[in-house]
Amino acid sequence: MVPALNQRVQPSIYLANDSDRITGAIEFSNLQLEMESLKEEVRDHAATVSYKLQHYSKIHRERNQHVMASKWDDE
Repeated sequence: MVPALNQRVQPSIYLANDSDRITGAIEFSNLQLEMESLKEEVRDHAATVSYKLQHYSKIHRERNQHVMASKWDDE
C-alpha cells in the first residue's frame, strides 16, 4: 500500500482570457473542479496499491515507430 500524498506543484500557466474558453471537463470530473485545479499549489493523491512487476513487456510509440522492450526477472 502506498500512503496518501500531498504534493506541492506550480500553478498552471495560462493567459488571462484563456480560462474563458474552457467549456467542459473530462468524464470523471466537473468544470468547477477543473477550474480550481488550475490554481492549486498542493495536489492531494489518495492512497493506492502498488505492484512490483517481475515479468513484463513494454510497448511504446516513438516517432511513428513501434518499439518493444522486455524485462524478465527470475527474482
